[in-house]
Amino acid sequence: MFKKNPTDLIQLLLIIAIALFVIEVIFIDTGLLFVLILAIVAIYFGKRSYYKTSGKTFFWGGIVAILLFLLNTFAIRLFIFIIVIYFIYQWYKGKKEQNDANHLLTDNKEQTVVKEKISQNSWFHKFRTNEESFAWQDMNVQGIIGDVVIDLNYTVLPKQEAMMLIRNVVGNVKVIVPYDVEVVIQHNVMYGAISVFEHHEEHAFNRTIEFQSKDYIESQKKIKIFTSMIVGKLEVKRG
Repeated sequence: MFKKNPTDLIQLLLIIAIALFVIEVIFIDTGLLFVLILAIVAIYFGKRSYYKTSGKTFFWGGIVAILLFLLNTFAIRLFIFIIVIYFIYQWYKGKKEQNDANHLLTDNKEQTVVKEKISQNSWFHKFRTNEESFAWQDMNVQGIIGDVVIDLNYTVLPKQEAMMLIRNVVGNVKVIVPYDVEVVIQHNVMYGAISVFEHHEEHAFNRTIEFQSKDYIESQKKIKIFTSMIVGKLEVKRG
């Protein structure tokens, strides 16, 4: 079953990692749980007296203790490994789709113009369209940590179906859609929030969801948006 959809395997491994974390902390190494409680207490009291030197010391000491606590667990190391594998898979999938599209263009002898997509691939990024007019090209944005903000009011979509692909591990994605543009949105998230027009979810877990505006089929100005992330918020609104 995983051959048809490899992301199902990745999601299963993430659930196993979370379960292992709970088992490891509660049943195997209870000393880690004691350290975690002490760190949380230090952060709480440090925040209350943060204006003092001792308060800052307790607060940041608690933060460091929690980070060391997390890195000392097998489950968290497994979780980080899974995230890296997921990003590599998404990168490979994107490259394969792009190569397949290039092969189709090459095989079609009548096709003489090849247009590159607006593309950004980086580990840590903040992608935002400029607040000035730009010529539309299909977008492909991929990263590990960062936010993406795209305002479609500053471009003119072609009279055909436009495409936008955004893959992220951790971060928020915000898309502003003009009132005269219809959309289809396909979103995949492990944990996060979803706000698409009138639909709102504060705690979406392991969700794959699709939205389609009512006049999408008939409209001449329309765009298909594909988004995927491990943790983050998707916001799509009119503007």
